[in-house]
Amino acid sequence: MYEKERSVLIKQYFLCFQAGLLKRKVKHKKEQVVGYDKTKLTTVNLSDAIRLVLIEKLGGWYSDLDMLFLKPIDEFKNALGGDNFDEKNKDPNYLGEKLSNAIFHFEKGHPFIQKSLKYFPKIFTGEWGSGGPSVFQKSLENVCNYQEIPKMMKNEINAENCQGVTVLPPK
Repeated sequence: MYEKERSVLIKQYFLCFQAGLLKRKVKHKKEQVVGYDKTKLTTVNLSDAIRLVLIEKLGGWYSDLDMLFLKPIDEFKNALGGDNFDEKNKDPNYLGEKLSNAIFHFEKGHPFIQKSLKYFPKIFTGEWGSGGPSVFQKSLENVCNYQEIPKMMKNEINAENCQGVTVLPPK
C-alpha cells in the first residue's frame, strides 16, 4: 500500500473511532478493531461513515461527484434527496420510496445527523447501502415519528413534521 493511501486510511479509522462507529478492544496493550469483519470496511463503506462525521462536526453539504446541478442549491438547508422514484406516480407530493445519501445538507450538530451516527453501528453490515441509505431511512423515521415510511409524501414528510428535515424529490 502506498504511504499516502495508508495515511488516508489511518485518518478515516481515527474519525470513525472518534464518532464511535467502530468499537475498540484493548488486549495485552494492543488495540484491535472488533465488531466488524475487516473485509466490510472498504473505502466505500468508510466514506459513508466519514461524510456523517464531517457534516455532524462542521455542517454543510455533501455530494457525490456524479451529481449535476442545474439550479443553485444554496436555498436548501437540512435537506436530503429522495430515491427509488416511481416514474408512474404522478402525485405532486410524491418524494420517492427511499432516501439517498449521495447528496445532503445539514447544519452542524443537527439531530438527524446525530441520529444517523447513532444508528450507523447498529445498521451497518458491510453490504452496499447499509451504512448510507438504510441509516438515513431509519433516522428519518425517527425524526418524523414513524415506525416505517412506505412512501415519502411531501404533505407528511416535511420540515414542519420532521425536526426541520426536508426531503427533495430526485428530479
